Amino acid sequence: MLKEELVFPGDDFEFFHPAKPMISCDGINHARHRRAVGNAFSDRALRTYEPVLVQYANKMMDTLQQYADGTPGHAVNIMDWFHFVMFDITSALVFGKSFGNLDNGRYHPWVARVFPGMKLIAWSMVITAIPGLGRLVSCLLPKGMVTEAKHHMQSIVDMTEARRSSTSDSSLHRQTDFMDYILPNIQDGSRGREEQHKESVLSTEELYLNSQLLCIAGSETTASLLAGAVFFLSRPESAQHKDRLMSELRDIFASEDDITPLKLNKATHLAAVLNECLRLYPPGAINMPRTVPPGGATIDGRYVPGGAIVGIAQYAAYRSSTHWTDPLVFAPERWLAAGTTGNTGNKDSAGGRYANDRRDIFKPFSYGPRNCIGQNLAIAECRLVIARLFWRFDVEVLPGQDGWAYNQRTYLSWEKPPLMVKLRRRQCSSKTKEEKEGTKT
Repeated sequence: MLKEELVFPGDDFEFFHPAKPMISCDGINHARHRRAVGNAFSDRALRTYEPVLVQYANKMMDTLQQYADGTPGHAVNIMDWFHFVMFDITSALVFGKSFGNLDNGRYHPWVARVFPGMKLIAWSMVITAIPGLGRLVSCLLPKGMVTEAKHHMQSIVDMTEARRSSTSDSSLHRQTDFMDYILPNIQDGSRGREEQHKESVLSTEELYLNSQLLCIAGSETTASLLAGAVFFLSRPESAQHKDRLMSELRDIFASEDDITPLKLNKATHLAAVLNECLRLYPPGAINMPRTVPPGGATIDGRYVPGGAIVGIAQYAAYRSSTHWTDPLVFAPERWLAAGTTGNTGNKDSAGGRYANDRRDIFKPFSYGPRNCIGQNLAIAECRLVIARLFWRFDVEVLPGQDGWAYNQRTYLSWEKPPLMVKLRRRQCSSKTKEEKEGTKT
C-alpha cells in the first residue's frame, strides 16, 4: 500500500522539490530518513532530553500558579497552555531554542500559523482528488497565502541554520537535542546523490522539511492527548479514576520535584489513563490514507480495486462494540491487566469485565515501518506534564463543556475549542506514612 501524500493544490508550496519530508517519502527513501534521524529517538537519547522536559514542565506549572493564587474562580484555557508547553519543548529539542510561548503567555507567530496551515492541507487533499480542480484552485490562490507560506518555511530554514551554526561554537554550553544526533547525517556537499542514497544521509533541504515535521508532529498531537486526559479525568463519572491517580502519585513520589520521566514508569494507573484517552480521543484523527496498488488487493477478505484510497479509522475502531466491552465508557482499568500498560496494546489480559477487549488493534501511533518514530518521547512528555499538573493542582473543567471531546471537526488533527478550567493549589504535598500504609493495606 503506497502512502498517500499530504499535498497542496499547485506547485507554489513545493519549496524544495523534489526533496520531501520523511512522512511523504516512498518506502525506500522513508527508510533512509528513518535511519538518519533514528538515533535521536533511541532510549539513550531520550534520557539526555530529561532536563528539557523537566525544565518546561516546571515553567508551565509555575506560570499557571498565578491563576491558582489569583482571583477565585478565574478561568484558564488549559488547551492553550498545553500547546505552549509542547511547542516550547519540541522547538528546544529541534532548534536548540524554544519558541517562548510559556514566557510570553501567547502563541509564537510560527506556531500560530500551524493550525490554519493544517486546515489548508486537509481541504487541499479533497480538492486535488477532484480531476482538474486542483489546477484551477492553484490559479486562484491568493498571493498573500503563498507569501505567508513561504515566510513560514523560511523561518524553519533560519532556525535550523542557527542551530547548525551553534554546533561549531565551542563557547556555547548547549543541552543535548535532536540535532546532536541528526546533523552528522547531513550531506556535506562532497558526497554524490548515489552515495547519499546508499548511506543514512539527508540533504540540507530534507533536513529543513524534517525539522518542520518534527516540530509540528511532536507538539500538536501531544497537546491533544493532554487536553483529552484533563477532560476525561474531570468528568463526574471519572472521580474514582482521578482519585486513584492522585493516590498513586502521592504514594510513589515524596514531592513534585521527585517526579521525573524515568520514575514515572512506575505509575501504572497513569499509563492506563493515557491509554484510555488515546482510545477514546486518538490524536491521530485521520485514517492515515494509503493507495491500493494497480493490481488491486484483498483486504480483510474483500477485493479492493487498484487506485482506491484506504485507511484505518482509529476513532471508529476504538469505539466499536465488536472490539471493546463498554466501548464508550472511560475505563482505565481495562489496561491494568498484566502486560497491557504500555502504549501499543497487548492481546493478553487478566480476567474481569474487560478480559475480551481486543487490545491488539490498539495502534494509536500507527503500525509497521512507518509508525511514529517519536512515540516513546511523546508518552514520556505527557506522563510528566499530567503528573505534575495533578500533583500541584486540583483541576476542574468548568460547566457547559460536556461535549468538548465529541463535537470537534478534524483537519489532520482535531480542531479543538478552548477547554476552560479552574485551578486550585492542592493543600497536601505528599502522603503521610500512615496514609501510605493504609493504601497498601
